[in-house]
Amino acid sequence: GAAAVVRDSGPLARDTTDYHDLEQMAQEDRRRLEEAQRVARVGSFEFDLVSGVSVWSREFRRLIGVGAGEVADYSAFLSRVHGDDAERFLADIGSWLAGTEQLFETDIRVVPEAGVVRWLALRAEVLRDHDGGASKITGSIQDLTDQRADSRARQLAEEQFAATF
Repeated sequence: GAAAVVRDSGPLARDTTDYHDLEQMAQEDRRRLEEAQRVARVGSFEFDLVSGVSVWSREFRRLIGVGAGEVADYSAFLSRVHGDDAERFLADIGSWLAGTEQLFETDIRVVPEAGVVRWLALRAEVLRDHDGGASKITGSIQDLTDQRADSRARQLAEEQFAATF
């Protein structure tokens, strides 16, 4: 009978060492970033305005009081904005998204849990589609609570000192 011709097309197993090394390096980079954000009390976020998908860093969740098992979306964030800041914040965000400015900065208070108020500096950038419509927001929040408390204590001390003369 006729003999079948078999051609060697190379090894059937592929060396995945490079892939595993890259994956390990990526995991280590993520760990370092999480640690740096925790130490600096800075969280990062991304809101996809088209799909509604939100991605929050671990520190972002911690700062606003959203646990690992809770839904991380825009309404969860808004529900934690302090009542006295909510109307202004929503108006400012609405104007920003409807306008043409790329960057947005504001200080807001959030209530991560009952009885706790935290001051945050929010910095964000909007990505716009080809028609200029807002499609995605990326940014960061930084905990300013201690700085605000220190500033207020200094102000009170100065007022008390001035009142003695």
